[in-house]
Amino acid sequence: MRKLLIGLCLLVGVATSCFATSATATLGAMRLDIRYSILDTSATAQNYRYSDAYLNTRINQVQKEIVRAVFPLYNYALITPVTGQMWYTVSTDTAKIDRVSYQASVTTNNYQPLVYSTIKSLDVERGISWESLPAARPLNYVVMNNSIGLVPAPSGAYCFPGGIKVYYYQSAADMVNDSDTPFNGVTPYQDYSSLIVLGVTIKCKKEKGVVSTDEQNMYLGMLGQFKMDVQASRPDNSVINVSR
Repeated sequence: MRKLLIGLCLLVGVATSCFATSATATLGAMRLDIRYSILDTSATAQNYRYSDAYLNTRINQVQKEIVRAVFPLYNYALITPVTGQMWYTVSTDTAKIDRVSYQASVTTNNYQPLVYSTIKSLDVERGISWESLPAARPLNYVVMNNSIGLVPAPSGAYCFPGGIKVYYYQSAADMVNDSDTPFNGVTPYQDYSSLIVLGVTIKCKKEKGVVSTDEQNMYLGMLGQFKMDVQASRPDNSVINVSR
């Protein structure tokens, strides 16, 4: 992957501006690379045009933009259902919910996928009083902001510890310390720290009225390659579901 990214950089003649000088992709290393790229280097920090805090903010901003475009981070969380309770708050690091499964039997520990529904589809399929259905085994789920609703709400016979399993695309945590690494530290994605560096470089130059079509095209090309790499790494090679 790294050879491919280097090739992309050499193609437009900006290899030195888009790759970290160190082997480890850290916040501090990315910030240094950005300074080299925008010619903001000095023996003393007082002479920097951009403060470390400003660049850190930009780095985290671009990381968020990349994650929202590519959805490389995937996780799941277990929630314990409560008898008669329909709505449950999902994990705070949830970017998009992929699917929800439910443990139907304590003896098998077998999670069964629930059917994704919208409020409108539930109105048609279950009637407009679907929120008042008798508690039973949940069959559908609906998403509302940072919560999921189980339809029908679970009855006591179907409430097991960790009985709700939510698979989701994960947000990236902000990097705070210079030793922090991007994309939640996931090793296969560290080479794409160069994409963050390039994205911040483009933003900083644009603030000064400098727009490089080559750099913008390279950014889009690397973003597309990142998305393909993530797609290929999924176990079933399935299409990433980000439409909900």
